[in-house]
Amino acid sequence: MVKFRKHQYSVNPKYIGKMVEIKETSDRKGIKIFYADRLISAHKLTAKPFISHRGDLHEVLKTDLFKNIEVSEEELDKYMHNNLEIYDL
Repeated sequence: MVKFRKHQYSVNPKYIGKMVEIKETSDRKGIKIFYADRLISAHKLTAKPFISHRGDLHEVLKTDLFKNIEVSEEELDKYMHNNLEIYDL
């Protein structure tokens, strides 16, 4: 996750600990996140405190909460729906 104006936005976990650049879009309705001058993610700005792409959150859950458990994409979606309502997915 990267922070922009008190909100946190997802990036793929492989970028954790890396220096990224965040740029607001020209219409001021979103952000683009770059690593080494390459676009790695883009998000719309929302009022929710946590904003994540489904795939990014799946990767985080697989490497953390479900680290030693085999789960399907559908099971991850169900978990996210039931437990992560503070996220704008």
